[in-house]
Amino acid sequence: MRRPTRWRRAEVLDVGTWQEQVRDGTRPRASVVVLDVEPWVAHWRTGQRELDDAVERLGREWGDQHVHVVTNSARGVSDGLLPASWRYLRVARKPFTRLQVPPGAVVVGDQPLQDGLLAWRLGATFVAVPLPRDAPLWARLLHAASTPVSRLWLRRVTAPEPEQVH
Repeated sequence: MRRPTRWRRAEVLDVGTWQEQVRDGTRPRASVVVLDVEPWVAHWRTGQRELDDAVERLGREWGDQHVHVVTNSARGVSDGLLPASWRYLRVARKPFTRLQVPPGAVVVGDQPLQDGLLAWRLGATFVAVPLPRDAPLWARLLHAASTPVSRLWLRRVTAPEPEQVH
């Protein structure tokens, strides 16, 4: 009987660390960004206009980046707002969605069980967004319950120490 291969965990970075590393060139730009809608793009309680405004703003900032905007909710964006290189997927059934991404992709989200496990499945880096204090109760409970066991599929990366100048 063959032994199972070693369980490879997905790398985890805080969203601020990831953005800083991409900005200063210590981390390459992601080949594809899989972007969770709630809470990074728009809060759960926002309406259509707020969601559209947020997607439009991000589209101006990241228009040339390949982005999959995903949500497990039925929320959608208005027609004509997405840049050509973007895709919007609602009712995504994260972490079991059938997305395909090339190496070097990142999944940006707040939930280790949904977004983190999706990153693991895709072989991507999980960029962790802080859960807002006013998140719905179900989101806070899911986060609290899944965070301790997420070490099975996620590996937190600490920022490298700055080089000493002599």
